[in-house]
Amino acid sequence: MSQDQPDTPREQLAREAIEAYNELTAHAEELSPEAAQAVRSLRESLTSLVALGTAADLQIAEMEQTMKDFESIFYGGDVTVSARLLRRHLSAGQRAELARLIAEP
Repeated sequence: MSQDQPDTPREQLAREAIEAYNELTAHAEELSPEAAQAVRSLRESLTSLVALGTAADLQIAEMEQTMKDFESIFYGGDVTVSARLLRRHLSAGQRAELARLIAEP
């Protein structure tokens, strides 16, 4: 991400959480063992949340690309592009069923 783009709410929250975690760990020697364990647990939770958010972002991007592909299939008009996209997105059984539906009188 470039510097001139604003952070998304998730990026801003992650940045603030990392700053808070870093501040806590800077004073780790002052924490009780229970508090230190809570900080470690918090870090693990934050790491998991960031990973889940990243995975969700990737899935959304993939779904958006799939929707663009299907729009190209149904509205594009280029038969070779449509065929290639259908091969990529449909199983062999789905392609056979589609061919059967197209061939029916």
